[in-house]
Amino acid sequence: MFLLSVIVIKNFNHLYTFYMAVKAKQIRPIVPIEQWLTDYYFLGPEVDTIRPYVAEFVKEYSTATYINEQGIRVPKRKFICTGASRTGKSYGVRILLQRILYEMSCYENFPCLFGLSPSTVPKIFWMSYTYSKAESTGLKGLIRMIDKVPYWQQPDVKRKDVESELIFPFCEVRTGSNVSHIIGEDMLGCILDEANVRKVAKGTEVEETQKMFTEMRQRSVMTFSKNGIWGGFSGIISSSTTSSSFVALEVEKAKKEVDAVIKQAGERAT
Repeated sequence: MFLLSVIVIKNFNHLYTFYMAVKAKQIRPIVPIEQWLTDYYFLGPEVDTIRPYVAEFVKEYSTATYINEQGIRVPKRKFICTGASRTGKSYGVRILLQRILYEMSCYENFPCLFGLSPSTVPKIFWMSYTYSKAESTGLKGLIRMIDKVPYWQQPDVKRKDVESELIFPFCEVRTGSNVSHIIGEDMLGCILDEANVRKVAKGTEVEETQKMFTEMRQRSVMTFSKNGIWGGFSGIISSSTTSSSFVALEVEKAKKEVDAVIKQAGERAT
């Protein structure tokens, strides 16, 4: 669907009408989340092994809404996953990221939905306290999943054939561990994965990454918002036994503002 802005300017008794065609349109239907989670074409071999609570988490995030400060019902754009070790927190977020990327791929010139230039390249960052850990727990696992999914082999959505990078025609997913990694980037979303390295990270690494996460989320809000409604996202993956005070504060804030999906890994909805 093309978005059309009409600017009317009156000057010296002449009426000039300017049409700005914002070239953003949906180029394929978005499959409902229930079908997407059970269709091999969209999720590959994960359809046979996806844990029930992971599917519930992805469904909940895809449909959850709340009333914002303007009194408007909008989608929840934040999520927090916590739980014990080896319960599939990072795995679940990788499935969710595929859904987010899939919905983006159904649009031509996605950035124009937010009044941005069609040449804008949205960035998603998977962050941890060290660059190597962010790459191993996040990006590489996501690449392995995507490379087995038939949908992502279509020429118009297929990623570049680079082993250590996830670059699509419409978006890039990167790893990061300090503020210098995000300078000048058009930030759509960010994920802070502190669950796997909290025990071994040094104090300065923790502080730097938390600072980076907060700044990235703010960049996303400033860049990918339309009429005061945020179109980006942010997420935190945390261990229930080693989470930091930063995460504890984020959880309490999310409960108070009801603007986030909070999921305990391993738990099923009742």
